[in-house]
Amino acid sequence: MDKTYTYIDTDTTARFVNPYNFIPLGEECRRDIPKTNDQDAFTGYFECRVKLLTPLFIPNTSSSVRLLTQKEWEKGKQENKKYSGYDFFSYDDLSEEQPYISDPPAPPCNPVIPGSEIRGAVRSVFEAAFNGCMSSVDENRDISRRCGEVKNPGILYWDCKERGWRLKSCNKVKLLVEQKEEQSRGKAKGKLVTRKEYDTWQEGQKIWVYIDNKGVVYDYGLINGRRKTKGKENYVYREGYLHKGEYIDGKKYESVFWESGGQKLIRVRNEDIELLKKILKEYRDSTKNCKVQDEKWYEEFEVPKDGTRILVYYSKDSVGRIYLCPACIGRETFLKTVGSLLKSNGEYQPCNSEKLCSACQIFGMMEKAEKPGTYAYGSKVRFTDAMLIKPVKNSSFLFEDPIVLPELAEPRPSAVEFYTESPYKEYEETGGKDKQGYWTYDYKYQYKREERKEKFNVSRMALGRAQPKLRGRKYYWHKDVNMDAFTDNKVNAMQQRIRPMKPDTERDSQPLFQFCVYFEQLNKKQLEQLKWALDFGSPECAHKIGRGKPLGFGSAQIIVDKLNIREINEDNGCWKIKTIGKDNKLDFENFFKSSGQFSEEIPKALKIMANWEKRPENVNYPIGEDKTVKSQGENNAAASHQWFRLNKGKDNFKPNFSKTLPAAEDDANNRLSRKKALYRLIEKEK
Repeated sequence: MDKTYTYIDTDTTARFVNPYNFIPLGEECRRDIPKTNDQDAFTGYFECRVKLLTPLFIPNTSSSVRLLTQKEWEKGKQENKKYSGYDFFSYDDLSEEQPYISDPPAPPCNPVIPGSEIRGAVRSVFEAAFNGCMSSVDENRDISRRCGEVKNPGILYWDCKERGWRLKSCNKVKLLVEQKEEQSRGKAKGKLVTRKEYDTWQEGQKIWVYIDNKGVVYDYGLINGRRKTKGKENYVYREGYLHKGEYIDGKKYESVFWESGGQKLIRVRNEDIELLKKILKEYRDSTKNCKVQDEKWYEEFEVPKDGTRILVYYSKDSVGRIYLCPACIGRETFLKTVGSLLKSNGEYQPCNSEKLCSACQIFGMMEKAEKPGTYAYGSKVRFTDAMLIKPVKNSSFLFEDPIVLPELAEPRPSAVEFYTESPYKEYEETGGKDKQGYWTYDYKYQYKREERKEKFNVSRMALGRAQPKLRGRKYYWHKDVNMDAFTDNKVNAMQQRIRPMKPDTERDSQPLFQFCVYFEQLNKKQLEQLKWALDFGSPECAHKIGRGKPLGFGSAQIIVDKLNIREINEDNGCWKIKTIGKDNKLDFENFFKSSGQFSEEIPKALKIMANWEKRPENVNYPIGEDKTVKSQGENNAAASHQWFRLNKGKDNFKPNFSKTLPAAEDDANNRLSRKKALYRLIEKEK
């Protein structure tokens, strides 16, 4: 049966707001050499309080077993996997703790929010609000994504004479191989190779095959000759090379590559080879490929260092870029990195010289670990740890019961439909009505309608240096947390038990923690910017701190109570503290009246996403559901990855996005049009 999928767009409960969105970048990240004007330089500290709006969790990493039962710990040990359970952060050293047998241990009496957690949250807001660099981005991170296109078979080798890589296009035929488990051969054709014989063969081994007219190996032989006599018939055998593909449930065929002659050699650049090596490394990474054991995946496949040939699949774009992969339908690593795109989109890569952005001039920057001797700049601010305002003897009432968090995926910039803006112009064809087109970081699909047909011819068009444009700085929406949703979760290698702290609204409306922010030699404009990054200039807004942000954890409001500024008498050297705040002679509004900072310059998206009081409804990860017969009873039939799969359309070989991430200003609108809003996707059988 043909497969289809539908939008459930008539039921408002089916709409969702993705847990994260983006604060757009400006035109350019401006940098200057820091300068200090003695007539406009302030030293002192802010006094602040923290009010928890949703449960908060920050782990005490001195023990990963404190909230594990003995049985869970033993099970993890048997499976050779690390199970973990963390208590809330405190100064307590829990390194000698053992898993518990009956009841979990009591929570810490003196919980602490580390100053580093608060500093990180405040700096992120400062960078977004005042056009700073993206200091925490891994600019060298490679980006890859599975490509649904069927690639072309080829033979790759190093040409010793020409001193360069060459790729020879070739043909491919199917070889029927007995699988490791019993399964029906169905309508599979060709001579069967037993698993015992196949396991003795090597990747790239020469094999002579007789091919029927449907591209299937009808007979084979490991012999040195072009003819083999069988009965009265005289078969012509072709010289080919065996390519061992990856294991897939239900797979029946492996591949044999053979040269047809007359094919032009394709020049391959060294950077294309480096990308192939990265693909292999990713395939063999057990954290990304659950089928990997001891890095054994395509274990016989290695990039040659001499004239040895290897079998690859490849695809090309409009300017001749080559994408190599060991799989016919597999991953591609892109030439562009996050760092190169940031550089091309306004120079927002992390600062690395004496010219600093607005944020690095205040928060400082460290020497790059991978580049010793690079520039560093000391911070002008220091955040103290946040301590309880009123210490308690029994802290149990401050905490929720321990829960197990569901598995949280790592950020995936490869999802260009969410992380980047469309590279298509308004007049360009995108492959049909209500379709967005398809693109990666290196190319986009170019659609040309077939004459008098609804179908499109698709080709790859290389993108320019600054395309696709990054959406901006990732930021999480606020959302309410339903603690009952975690009661059935079980500890495993990907799911940890934690003990979160209750929000203040469940215990007391007053803030629970207090801390200080010390600063040195900041001008008045910088000082107001720092205050805004602390409290957003609005009691409606809040930060995101700690773990579990996509689930709603860690929404916390910072209240700035006082600003204490040191004043020195130049005549006698004596100093005193001048206090500014709500209950003092000088309030914040009057003190900062002439600072030169204008709130209208702050991105609107940041104010919207930070607003706790006006948080959007139905904040959840995308959910797609496969309701076809083959997926009934499957654990991942309803999952986030199903949504991204279905959003690319029914044709896996020619994907086309149906939806892209709405802008934050749009997504916050509960009445957003169905054309822009995101909905649950379902795959059904006709």
